[in-house]
Amino acid sequence: MVAAGIGEGIALKFKAHRAVAAQLPNPTDILKGKVKELHTKNISAKYSLTTALCYELKEVFTNNDPKAHEMFDNFLEFVQSNFEAEMVVMANTIALGKYQIRVKFNQLNNWKPFIQKYGKLIEMA
Repeated sequence: MVAAGIGEGIALKFKAHRAVAAQLPNPTDILKGKVKELHTKNISAKYSLTTALCYELKEVFTNNDPKAHEMFDNFLEFVQSNFEAEMVVMANTIALGKYQIRVKFNQLNNWKPFIQKYGKLIEMA
């Protein structure tokens, strides 16, 4: 039924995305520190998850949630543990740039290790 409205090729891509997306952890659980591992290597799944994480982070920072910085710290820990270097930098670029999440870096435990490990990649970008 979907293919009739959008075409067979796009419908197949959508079906494949839904299969991968169904296996992704809940972004809120990641931000609360309940989920530490990602069980897929699929790049599009990681990008989709990054977008969902950034959307939720934007919401908690906009609402001045008292746990916002803790959640951003969990975001940093999760992407550094589960993503390739380029994806880690991209995830942070999206969070801080596109979503304009304003973080007090001195309140983050994982910021210094992030800069030490990925600072050179950021400089090259």
